[in-house]
Amino acid sequence: MDGLTGFLTEDGDFRIVVAEVGRLANYLKEIHRFSYPVTDAVSRFVAGAALLSSDLKGKDVIGVYLNCSGPLGGIRTEVNAAGQLKAFALYPRAGVDETDSSYVMPLSQLIGRGTITVSRIMEGGRVPFTGTVEMEGEALAIGFSRYLMDSMQVHSAVLISNFLTADGEAAFCAGMLIQALPGASPEKLRRMENEIEGFPPFSEVLQEVNSAELAVRMLFSNFKPQYLFSRPLIFHCSCSKEKVARVLNSLSPEDLEDARQEDGLFHVNCDYCGTEYVVRPDELRK
Repeated sequence: MDGLTGFLTEDGDFRIVVAEVGRLANYLKEIHRFSYPVTDAVSRFVAGAALLSSDLKGKDVIGVYLNCSGPLGGIRTEVNAAGQLKAFALYPRAGVDETDSSYVMPLSQLIGRGTITVSRIMEGGRVPFTGTVEMEGEALAIGFSRYLMDSMQVHSAVLISNFLTADGEAAFCAGMLIQALPGASPEKLRRMENEIEGFPPFSEVLQEVNSAELAVRMLFSNFKPQYLFSRPLIFHCSCSKEKVARVLNSLSPEDLEDARQEDGLFHVNCDYCGTEYVVRPDELRK
């Protein structure tokens, strides 16, 4: 099962979180019909978004949005404190040549230059806390690390890795967050940085042990990580016909008329889950 697993080092100086999202990536691929390179990009981005959600509580929600210059266009992801996640890509079939099935665009070219914007809505709050960082190419993990440092002022490292089969299924996809807690000395920070630099590729570790907990205990054996929490990650979209009707009711008479289809009805598709809602004019507020 996909989920978040958190640990605390024995000295209390570092928090470590692993996000496993392979099943989520495959479900998103299925409902949105992602191309191979888009599945690659979205699975990695969703892993990073899940890691950023690991400190949410109650009814907190986080939105993580990629806007980029490449053919992908961007990715939209939202996660809440219960581990309910939804995501879509602006151009789900980007990065392939329909006349040449062997062509797969490199991730760096698919994304190009862009920004990652993170918007946190805390329980009871009306105004989100928002931060934006620049990133380039396939360096999504670096972009997430930079956000945590620049916007949250927290020394952090993010690792993201996946493995896709020849038919575009995610055999696995996971991310790891290593975060310094208040009180961690410069010496401890340098020690952790040296430890991370000596890691084997994260993908190789996950293929070998096939367990987030075992991977953490193996990689951080010198820090003696202690289990903190686990939380499932599942796809969930909160769209409904009632919400669609509220949006339509908020339109001006001119815009509402433009939105009406030739059959006289309003057809609205949810970007996150693909559900189509059909609303009759008499179902709207007069």
